[in-house]
Amino acid sequence: MAASLAAAFARTPQCIAILSTILRSLMLSGQFRTSRQIIEIAGVGEFTVADFFVPFGAVAAAYDHQYRGYWGMVVSARFGQTGALWLNSGGRDDMSICVPEQFVNELYERFRITDEEELAGTYALVLGTLRTSQGGKKYVQVEDLGLFTLR
Repeated sequence: MAASLAAAFARTPQCIAILSTILRSLMLSGQFRTSRQIIEIAGVGEFTVADFFVPFGAVAAAYDHQYRGYWGMVVSARFGQTGALWLNSGGRDDMSICVPEQFVNELYERFRITDEEELAGTYALVLGTLRTSQGGKKYVQVEDLGLFTLR
């Protein structure tokens, strides 16, 4: 029997707390990170915890176009030319999270941020599809802030 996370992800305080708890568990528990427990993601499929949640450092070409929970430390944050906020996990070869301009104010309010530099050193979890830009940059674009959290 699969534990279902599917219904949990929406813009409610309860669901935001669940994602935050999952991120905390990923950060602190090697046992959770490597768990073979089956989870079901609605419209996507069933996965083990270990297969669904991918640390930033493990992101590789094999994950391109794969819907997963990507997580890890944010090293820097910068605004792009379009007003999107880019949360970077390292250098050019490391993955990033793109927060489109329409979500930036809500993100600042939800996490009580006043400046993007405050994001350096936080941990992020985003549920989404890994993409690769024409320049070779790996990234996940936030489609819904209910599928994103910081700690």
